[in-house]
Amino acid sequence: MALHAKSENSAFLASKIGLSPFCQQAAARPGIPTLIFIGALDDWTPAADCSNKVAAWGNDGPPIELVVYPGAYHRKYNGEAADNASHRLHQFLDRHLN
Repeated sequence: MALHAKSENSAFLASKIGLSPFCQQAAARPGIPTLIFIGALDDWTPAADCSNKVAAWGNDGPPIELVVYPGAYHRKYNGEAADNASHRLHQFLDRHLN
């Protein structure tokens, strides 16, 4: 699942947040700032696919933040991981939508 955020004054996509995305299917580096949350134990959308894809894309272009939660499964972030994801999401949106 991906969430897209728009700034109030723009019709253009300003940022993208991926929650357990299918990274293996991504053909090209996103052209907008991107935040990806994924569980290390996710057996539906493996974290390794995202780690490998982000590493292959390198650092040229808009920032891509990949957060892998140890012990977490597909879209199941509990306790400290859920708090951390919420905090990181707010920071990301503050940086890229203001």
